[in-house]
Amino acid sequence: FRSERLQLDPVEVHNDYLHLLAEYGLLGAAGFFLFLGAHLWRAWEAFQKLGPRRVALSGLPLSNNLALNIGASGAVGAYAIHSVFDFNLHIPANVCLLAFVFGIFANPGRDREKDSASGRPHFAYARLVLPVLGCLLLAGSLRYLRAELYAERARVALRDERHLSAMRWAQQAVALDDQNPETLFYLGESRVRRAEALPNPLAGASFYEAALDPFERALALAPNDETFLIALGRVYDALGRFAEAEWMFGRALAWDPRSQVTQRSYAAHLELWRRARAGRSPRNKLPEKNAPLPADLPPGS
Repeated sequence: FRSERLQLDPVEVHNDYLHLLAEYGLLGAAGFFLFLGAHLWRAWEAFQKLGPRRVALSGLPLSNNLALNIGASGAVGAYAIHSVFDFNLHIPANVCLLAFVFGIFANPGRDREKDSASGRPHFAYARLVLPVLGCLLLAGSLRYLRAELYAERARVALRDERHLSAMRWAQQAVALDDQNPETLFYLGESRVRRAEALPNPLAGASFYEAALDPFERALALAPNDETFLIALGRVYDALGRFAEAEWMFGRALAWDPRSQVTQRSYAAHLELWRRARAGRSPRNKLPEKNAPLPADLPPGS
């Protein structure tokens, strides 16, 4: 059911563990397994207390807490296996469900034996650490809220081919957060599309020139993202700077040689270079990106 293009140009890993490793590295993976191991150990301790020990002491195996523990363990087991083949934890509903499940592990119920011995319910102040940390992270992320809102509006405007609106929203987003490569890409791409829509080559060239800066800044933040390499290559092509475009496409192909998007973009670059040498292509009009990949480079390249 997947097209050939998807098989040859993978972007997302259908594996939560590999996805986590790719996005957060070994440190993020270590944090995840520490979190998972601590909660599974807590679940096992609760099961021992609510199951075998309870039966040995009273002979009454019935317990709502035990049922919740078994059900939560089954849910985690199912997600742990299915996450090998899919990205379950990128779906908000699944994340909320597992947050509830891990909450059951972390707090399986009051320990009445300890409560009766101490005369009052036991409360571990260490449990406040994670909620406090979560509140701090939430407070720290609120400063990006407006920037993310404007970036999303820029993306939607680009999708709807409203280039001027996309430029306006992207500029506001970049003014609030200039460390987001996606926002910089929206700004550059909106200028490129505006240039392509203009009938005047000189006016179009000014927008192409203006698109270089946000694309270069995005590439500096994410040097291995082929999207920004291709975007820069196409702008260099539109400006007639084919040698620089060749360098960008070469880097993109070296990073992901099987990407059909990169191959077709490179084919468009070679075709435009040939046309420019023959004097048949205006600078601010890019060819379609569906041509087959040529086997040779332009003469003199």
